[in-house]
Formats: sequence, C-alpha cells, structure tokens
Amino acid sequence: MRRTLAALACCCLLALLGSSQTLAVYNGAADSTNHPAVGFVLGTKGADPCDYEAQAIGCSGVLIAPDLFLSTADCTSSISDSIATGFIDDGWIILDAEPLVAGAIEPTLDCNKFIHIESYDFNPQYLITGDGDVGVMTLAATQSITPATLPPVRNLKHNPKKRLQN
Repeated sequence: MRRTLAALACCCLLALLGSSQTLAVYNGAADSTNHPAVGFVLGTKGADPCDYEAQAIGCSGVLIAPDLFLSTADCTSSISDSIATGFIDDGWIILDAEPLVAGAIEPTLDCNKFIHIESYDFNPQYLITGDGDVGVMTLAATQSITPATLPPVRNLKHNPKKRLQN
C-alpha cells in the first residue's frame, strides 16, 4: 500500500514536472531561475534514490544559509519520522527550477542535483499545540547558491495589498 502511494505521488509529481519548462512560480507567474534558494524535499526508499518508483515528494522550503534549509515543522518532523519508522530511507533537497534530466524521453529527476539531508530539527511545541510550525534541515554539503535573506526579528512588514477579499 505504501509503495503504491509513493509510486502514485511520484507519478503525479513527474507529470507536473513534465508539464512545464520552469517550476518556480512567483506571484502566479513562472519565474524560471529567479529564486534559486527555493527548493523541495524528496524522500526516497531503497538504495538507489534515482529509482523514480521509490521517490515521494515531501514539501518545499528555502535555503537560509549555505547548509541550512528552512521548511515547516510539519514537513521536517514527517521526513524525520518516516526515516525513523523505515517508511523512507533518506531525505534529499533539490534546489533547481529545472530538476529534470535534459533530453530524457520521460520526465526524470536529475539525481546529480540531489543534496543529502544530514539532520532534522523542528520546534517541538508544534507537535504539542500546533504552534510554531518551523523546521530546519542541515545539508550534508554547503551550497554555492546564495541563501535567501530573512527579515530581521520582529520586523515583518504589513502589506495591506495582500489582504484576503470577502
């Protein structure tokens, strides 16, 4: 059952990936490689992370330091727990707007772009109360991509244009 779900998730991901030249979307429009620090987490099962039947998408996040990837506590704890229980064997980050093998007959993720996740840390309060949905994954190797710049503490600007309309 789990293998079927993982294969189904992978097929959906690959169909989505194959439907467009660029994957990055910003403000509703494709932005190609304008946000290289944004990436997604991939969980894999088995010895070969390139085996597409063993790949399951996890979540998205952003590189905030050369070896730190910021995501949600929900994602970070799920990936970590899935490794601990044996549902998946490893976690990877892909930081590329076009992670597919160029010229491949079928949409296939380029395994040369996989970055191994070394450790997982998340706000434990999230598991108790659901508050503080923040997690960080430490990468096994530093990245040359410029990390995203976070706003100063307690300095998130209010943007009235982003209000939801009733």
